[in-house]
Amino acid sequence: MTRSVFFVVSLMVAGHQIFAQSNLAAPTDSDVQKRHTEYFQLNRQIYTRHEDPGSGQLSDAKAAAASEKLHEMISSEIDRALADPKPSERRVGSAIAALQGDLSLNEFDTETANTPFVKFFSLNGIQSVAISYAIIQGGDAIPDTQTYLDFYDNASGVWRKKTTAPTVKDFEGCTYFVSQLRSGLPGEAWFFAWGVPIGSTRSAARARLYAFDGFTVRTIWKRDLLAYAKVKVTPDTVSLDYSVFDDMGRFIEDRDEAFHVTANGLE
Repeated sequence: MTRSVFFVVSLMVAGHQIFAQSNLAAPTDSDVQKRHTEYFQLNRQIYTRHEDPGSGQLSDAKAAAASEKLHEMISSEIDRALADPKPSERRVGSAIAALQGDLSLNEFDTETANTPFVKFFSLNGIQSVAISYAIIQGGDAIPDTQTYLDFYDNASGVWRKKTTAPTVKDFEGCTYFVSQLRSGLPGEAWFFAWGVPIGSTRSAARARLYAFDGFTVRTIWKRDLLAYAKVKVTPDTVSLDYSVFDDMGRFIEDRDEAFHVTANGLE
């Protein structure tokens, strides 16, 4: 049985510190280009592309450090964007996209990610934002991915990162999509993430529902090994259409399930 995989997203879609953060704002075009060039030159060392001779030359031992440096560069770019007097989802997303350029998961294939994803929201009266993005490495045939979902708030008058969801562990090497759901519990913001291991024979999707309470993130619902899955997300519902196989790899049936937001997660 052969089925193509696609994803459909339906979205109802202190004094010194303040001074220090404000100095990050309003970069010039040359500043942006310089940072992009630095990012590109480092990323190409851990991401082999056929059209880029000399790429992918770093050893595995040094690749982890390079990936962490890229992560730090994205975090700094987010800080600059959030330092804007009126930061917006478009401003933050554009800053990440400009830094990564062609070396972003979304540029690799628009059906592999909806990142960078940026969502501002108010949680317990505090302005907050969720930001997801991915770093690609490995090779362009089957790229590896380091996936992130970071949470920031502006409780002190300065935007600060509060915590990060365990997406690197949950979606490493996967396509990567994120959407906000309506929270089933007061005092929390809920975000649904899903993806497929790139190069997977049956495109066995993974899905996670994360809850952010202003300080920490917990995983409140998950599904794995959803073969040939189609995922549809609205603020109140997650629909999964997938195939079931037995342990011998023989097709059993197609299933179409709808999960609704409740106080317990998705039911």
